[in-house]
Amino acid sequence: MSDIAFPVLVFISVFLITDPFANIPIFMSFLHQMPREERMKTIRKSHAIALIAFFLFSFFGLAIFEYLAIELFSFKIAGGLLLMVISFEMLFGIKTRTEMTPNEQQTAEEKDDLAITPLAIPLITGPGAITTGIVLFSRTRTNFQAFEFAIASIAAFALGYFLFTQSDRITKIFGVIGMKIATRVMGLLLMSLAVQFVVNGVKESGIF
Repeated sequence: MSDIAFPVLVFISVFLITDPFANIPIFMSFLHQMPREERMKTIRKSHAIALIAFFLFSFFGLAIFEYLAIELFSFKIAGGLLLMVISFEMLFGIKTRTEMTPNEQQTAEEKDDLAITPLAIPLITGPGAITTGIVLFSRTRTNFQAFEFAIASIAAFALGYFLFTQSDRITKIFGVIGMKIATRVMGLLLMSLAVQFVVNGVKESGIF
């Protein structure tokens, strides 16, 4: 593989697997009632955390899983179950700590929790992104290739972050009622994604 082809492959793969276009409506269903400054801060923090998690798993994922005797399919199943819980909240309008209300003063701890889970993990850096990172990083043979991997990954996350900063336009287009409808639709899609994660994990486990 040529020197140019590898970073391009990493950039495209990471950008596609983190899928900002699909995640923006899900993010906005959580954040649309936040003031713009707080929303941008949460988006910025979630992307930073997602990038750090992506690098940690990419660099040390196989070693961590091997040390803890955890198979990657177990992580996929766990991530899918977590997404199922979140999708239930979105589908049925269940009020939990992840839901924002107009008159509710959120504490710093709650905002931090929201940025970490579910926004950073598993929506941005989920089982698919982790698997992609581990596989791509395993193909590096030199320090320079590892550097290319890091730069290309940062570029992909940066592009995704830029797209998220434009999410205000989505809220203006949908409006309040539209956001509620979008939340239900995204909840259904998220439930489907969660089921797929679990199904893939079960298949790879070889149980059946």
